[in-house]
Amino acid sequence: LVSRLVHYVGPLTNTGPMPPKVGQETSYTVIWSVVNSSNDLTQATVKANLPSYVRFLGNAVPKEEAVAYDPRTGTVTWQLNKVKAGTGLSASVREVAFQIALTPSVSQAYLIVSLMGDATLSGTDDFTMALRSSLKRELTTELPTDPKSKESESLVVR
Repeated sequence: LVSRLVHYVGPLTNTGPMPPKVGQETSYTVIWSVVNSSNDLTQATVKANLPSYVRFLGNAVPKEEAVAYDPRTGTVTWQLNKVKAGTGLSASVREVAFQIALTPSVSQAYLIVSLMGDATLSGTDDFTMALRSSLKRELTTELPTDPKSKESESLVVR
């Protein structure tokens, strides 16, 4: 599992000030990519929680990927179901992108803000029947994987 966040690049157009500004909404694109070098995985899902101050905008691409948001728990879930062996190696990487938005509060000024909790991929190895998982750390207003982002844009401004 690779979990990354972008603002300037990617398959979706984002809006809002960069750096994020107190009281103004800035949108970001979350991109989840899955590579599988071993056996087929079944019942595969990726899950992560959004903090209460982050809004799920959806707009998932590609459309055939099943991304759902539960506003009660703040959980974003990507139902991959089956991930074939060789995905990302001899076959295309399995990838989905969707949008989230932050409207920073005064208490978040001059801080790097968490936008999404840790993402976890889990599924069952078809051959061994063992549960497999992969965890990626939280995503914040720091955008190291966006080539057009500047380090000075990580902190919320007033």
